[in-house]
Amino acid sequence: AQLSPLNASDQQMIWTSDNTNIVMVDQKGMVHALAEGDATITVRTIDGNYTATASIEVLPNTTNRITGFTLVDSESDEDLLQLTDNSIVNIYDFPRVLYNIRANVPGEEVKSIEMRLSGPISRSWTEHQAPFALFGDQSGDYYGSDLPDGTYVISGIPFTGPEASGDQGSEKTITFTI
Repeated sequence: AQLSPLNASDQQMIWTSDNTNIVMVDQKGMVHALAEGDATITVRTIDGNYTATASIEVLPNTTNRITGFTLVDSESDEDLLQLTDNSIVNIYDFPRVLYNIRANVPGEEVKSIEMRLSGPISRSWTEHQAPFALFGDQSGDYYGSDLPDGTYVISGIPFTGPEASGDQGSEKTITFTI
């Protein structure tokens, strides 16, 4: 920010954010995004108590993220359904097969995903290339597992580098019941 007039006797300014959970601002006016949401930055002069404001909207990282999870028939490699938070899956709607769960991502920025499943069966797995499948795959030919009845929690954390390295995206977690 530039103070006017340039020859003002006191050039000091105070910077504030009305929502420090979303953005912080230092005393040089540098804004640091912390989370998705809206905030207003205010600068106030010491001399004259003049103010100026700017509204800021912090958008989610749109490419280093998981958009959802898909239940996959590992024998046919076909998508069965999108798993959503608190969804109930009637496994009898599908032929008796082994299943896999794929983490879906937009674009090609994500290079690996740490995945965790807890429930009647548990698994932790870092998938290193698309498709990002909890039980793994060989060039898109999904491996599978039985999913016994019960409530599961699946979560994934995307990374821009191999082996869960590079920039970390936001964790995506859902609960579903078989």
